[in-house]
Amino acid sequence: MVCRLRGKDARNETGRCDVAEEVLDRLASAPWLVDLDSGWKRKDVFDVLSLGNNELRNYAMHVASRGYAAKEGKGYVDHAVASGLLLFQYVSYWYWLLNKLRGGSAFEDVSGGHDYDLSKIQLWVVDACVAVAYHNAVPSLQSGKVILERIVCLPLIRRIGLTPRAAGIHDAVHRRETPSPPSPGSATAHCEARVRL
Repeated sequence: MVCRLRGKDARNETGRCDVAEEVLDRLASAPWLVDLDSGWKRKDVFDVLSLGNNELRNYAMHVASRGYAAKEGKGYVDHAVASGLLLFQYVSYWYWLLNKLRGGSAFEDVSGGHDYDLSKIQLWVVDACVAVAYHNAVPSLQSGKVILERIVCLPLIRRIGLTPRAAGIHDAVHRRETPSPPSPGSATAHCEARVRL
């Protein structure tokens, strides 16, 4: 098996190939983040897309090292995680670039009339990338269960005011009236009980 990345051997100290981990590290790199939000200083894309417990990085690294098997298997880069990381990397860089051009004629030429206000990254872009990155969580893995529990409970967490940082959507769809109580035994009722503990 070829085990090379960026022209060098990508085997770790145990001789195992770390190409998947290297790819994820590269996709998580975004040195311009601090220019977009001072709270993102010393953070990478995994940190930005986390719902609060580093669960995305844990899941991605588990799949990268062992695959979708609970014990040992061949590692892979999960397509959803890679897509979410790359999407955020691209869009955040685009916002960064356009905000560097702001105020000059180049901004008007490139922006197509859109304002590219940095607040939109927190309001819309983060949540869209979270949806992409988390959509393939596999419940047979403990790290996948953690993600699925957080996602299933997210509407409830928002409703009672414990909103995670990445879940700050403020559009009309999410300001709708409080939904009716969940039916007993449903996943939502289970989450509601856990949130109230």
